[in-house]
Amino acid sequence: MSCENQLAAYYNDDDKYQGEDELNLSSPQRYTDFQKLSSGGMKNVFKVFDNRSQRFVAYARLKNNISDVLNETFVSEARLTAKLNHPNIIPIYDVGIDDQDRPFFTMELKAGDSLNDVIKKLADDDPGYKSKYSRINLLNIFVKVCDAVAYAHSQKVIHLDLKPANIQIGNYGEVMVCDWGLSKVYEKQFDTTDINQLLLNPDLLNTMTVYGEIKGSPGFMAPEQILPDGVKDVQTDVFSLGCVLYSLLSCKTPFTGSLEDVLEKTVKGNSPELKPELPRSLVAITQKAMAVDKSQRYENVQSLKKDVENYLHGYATVAENASFLKLFKLLVLRNRLLSSVIISALSATIIGSVLFFVKINAEKKLALQQKAISEEALKEKQSALLKINKHTFHNNFYESPARAYSRTLKGLKEQLKNNPDSEELNNSLGHHYFVGQKFTEAKKHLTLNPVKNADLLQVVEQYIDVEKQGPFLGFEDFKDLLQSVDCSQPVFMKMFLFYAYKNRNEEQVVDLIKVILEDLNPNWSEKKVIYESHTKTLHLEGRVLSRFSSWRTPLHALDIDHLILHGTDIKGIKVLGGLGIKTLDIAKTSVPMKDFRSSSIYKLKLLIVNESQFSSKGKILREGLEIKLAE
Repeated sequence: MSCENQLAAYYNDDDKYQGEDELNLSSPQRYTDFQKLSSGGMKNVFKVFDNRSQRFVAYARLKNNISDVLNETFVSEARLTAKLNHPNIIPIYDVGIDDQDRPFFTMELKAGDSLNDVIKKLADDDPGYKSKYSRINLLNIFVKVCDAVAYAHSQKVIHLDLKPANIQIGNYGEVMVCDWGLSKVYEKQFDTTDINQLLLNPDLLNTMTVYGEIKGSPGFMAPEQILPDGVKDVQTDVFSLGCVLYSLLSCKTPFTGSLEDVLEKTVKGNSPELKPELPRSLVAITQKAMAVDKSQRYENVQSLKKDVENYLHGYATVAENASFLKLFKLLVLRNRLLSSVIISALSATIIGSVLFFVKINAEKKLALQQKAISEEALKEKQSALLKINKHTFHNNFYESPARAYSRTLKGLKEQLKNNPDSEELNNSLGHHYFVGQKFTEAKKHLTLNPVKNADLLQVVEQYIDVEKQGPFLGFEDFKDLLQSVDCSQPVFMKMFLFYAYKNRNEEQVVDLIKVILEDLNPNWSEKKVIYESHTKTLHLEGRVLSRFSSWRTPLHALDIDHLILHGTDIKGIKVLGGLGIKTLDIAKTSVPMKDFRSSSIYKLKLLIVNESQFSSKGKILREGLEIKLAE
């Protein structure tokens, strides 16, 4: 079947144009004045004059030596790009086929340079480009690129060929992401009742094909684009964006050498270190984006963009894991006016002391005014530091309990030295000591607000004498503690996770998890909790088991690769978020298939289901997830 017949549903015969690789410049058709601009792997791009709209546009068509098999791929690029309606994505004007039965499309023609041209000029120390493209200007361009890619991801499209050469910078600051030829739809919704069709056809969710063996640009492609079993998703574009940022900061390609060398360096993550004089936060952002291990990489483009914006606006970045001193320094820099007022106040106080005996009444009034300003500034500083410590304790605790505990404890104790009567500080420090089972210390701080901390003080009084026997409660005492409290409260869940991290006795940890689940699910029957450490497999069974926690699931205390849920009443998998499980057996549950679009299970490789679950309506799966029917 000819390309013309295949595409007849989309294009009229009036839209056929004549052309060769170099094209007939005297063609009387709609597009004239052909000037070749560039030549890629399978297409040529020309500057042409559109006689209908009376303007110059960019005209792309397949090369003559390219197989007709790629006609559909070429047209798919045009159609996919046309559907991406964003100010930083090149717009498509027209799609058609010429007299040689080959497809073409036209797009906006931007006057200006590619980002690759800009980087080369900066590497050559071109004074005009160095003046126009400061580091801040380049980072703002990068943010716009992130905006475009994040929008494409929201439409379930990944680019897979992000590099400076595919980013156009207009003469008036416009930023356009171009060349979506390798892009693919990474998630599609489908309805089918034929289970065998899905299991036998791994390409059903994405029918895009890519020309050539290497699907990307060496030097900017992610490791998973090179490895034969690599799973390409939004984090693949994150890696490429990290390479683009590397080039912006260093004016060099991150991986150089022969093709074989570049591919090997990419897989191993062997890129030259950025210059030490570069801001540490930008270096950390680049390294995190270019992490070979996806679990260390930014989860999505929005997170990468947010970190770059944090740097631009004077905030600490997630990637650098900033120290307390760095956070305070940035706080001062962001509030220079307030800092100047404080310094002025201190200076005025000193001067006032010197002149005290000369103008005692006037200087006393001035001193009181300055004192009020200083006290207000101190309150703002203390409030900001307390928010930082709370963020560290709450958001980082389940990933690294010991580290989050020690960092927060140090910060709170330092703050309390300067403000010992602060009710909020004492309350936070009391909770912190309680989580670490330092009941004597916890009591000192919690008793300042006995009504608010009544539940915790009751536990403290019960176990304060047991604390003297060792740094932590014995297993039986701690088990009794959990059985006597409401385990859904975050403070008790943190206490358990910290205890489990320090205990390291898997059998006891499993027993404590069962206690917590019994507390959260009082009607749980036929209960079973079995953990096989050698295979990292957890087996949960029983009816009316549906609740794990209101904050973090206690399953975070175990290293779990395989989770088996049998006979439970769990209605969704959001409660399993962050566990990083690789195999999930839900064949004997009623969990709906639609939950597997969740980013919280991005490491999941194998899903075991029953046929009734699979035939449910509205199921949405993702690429790289193997589905198996229970026997």
